[in-house]
Amino acid sequence: MSKALALIADSTGVTPEEVKEVLRGMIISGKQQHNATATDAEMTVVSSIFAKYDLNSFVREGHAFVSGGKLQVITGLDGWLKIANRDPNFDGYEQFENFDEKGELISVT
Repeated sequence: MSKALALIADSTGVTPEEVKEVLRGMIISGKQQHNATATDAEMTVVSSIFAKYDLNSFVREGHAFVSGGKLQVITGLDGWLKIANRDPNFDGYEQFENFDEKGELISVT
């Protein structure tokens, strides 16, 4: 079991084996079409990246998926905010909702 899985387990209060199975299930979504599963190498990469940046995939701070046969690991909005809030120079952000003439939301900037 990798150190990264152990770190995630410690921070979430579950066993490393449970973390591994949940992450494996989260990664496979694109692979399930072909009855494939995430490899141990993919699990190590994903858990190491999440551990390095102290991201919790269980609350969607980070995501992993397979696209074009290649593993993709991305930071979710909550993950970016978590990282930004660690910086003492970060002074918040503003969000603006944009509506069309019918009052329907068309974007958030």
